[in-house]
Amino acid sequence: MLNRFVTLLKTEWRASEDRRIGARILAVLQVFVFPFYRAGRFIVFKRPLSGPADHPTGGPPASVTVRPVEAADVPRLRQIASSADGVRLEAFARRGSLGVLAERDGAALGYMWASFAIFPELHRVAIDLNQREAFIHDIWVVPAARRQGLASAMLAYLFDRLKKRDIQTVVNHVVVDNRQALEFHHRRGYQPVFNLTHRRILRWDFYRQTPYRNISGLRKQG
Repeated sequence: MLNRFVTLLKTEWRASEDRRIGARILAVLQVFVFPFYRAGRFIVFKRPLSGPADHPTGGPPASVTVRPVEAADVPRLRQIASSADGVRLEAFARRGSLGVLAERDGAALGYMWASFAIFPELHRVAIDLNQREAFIHDIWVVPAARRQGLASAMLAYLFDRLKKRDIQTVVNHVVVDNRQALEFHHRRGYQPVFNLTHRRILRWDFYRQTPYRNISGLRKQG
């Protein structure tokens, strides 16, 4: 139990490394009430896969390969994932989600997933998807390989794969104070559609959707 608690503390500190110091400290403090109560606020985005902004700019860096995740890759991904994400990777693959892996010389550098149905117990989100929509989630690049275009390269590859499956729109949700992720989606043509609040009390999850309100300072597009 103590080891799991320490691991969770380290995970929250690393996961919030792109935020301001106050937000990082708050994320760590929330670990102490994690077993009983947890709340998160998100912005839900949508982006069409057609039109002039059809393809994210930038290809994979030199010597980096982007390809689909295979079942044999899951143990490798768990080694670079946070403890929270690692336990879910096999479940995503088993339930038909499409994973994309970036690697260099056989070493996994990052991954992302697209799901064609929402599994609230795995995604920790409740969003309605139609048959032409996919939910992109768990976008992760190891810290040493960030700001090298890997996320853009994986996203471009994933978009191509989704279009071949007749997917017309991608959906994503981002924590409201993760400015780096918000700007990443803003630059790639995502439009905010509504705010989502997720609360977990003991083992019960509660979701509330509200009309979009710019509480993150995200610039308007256009």
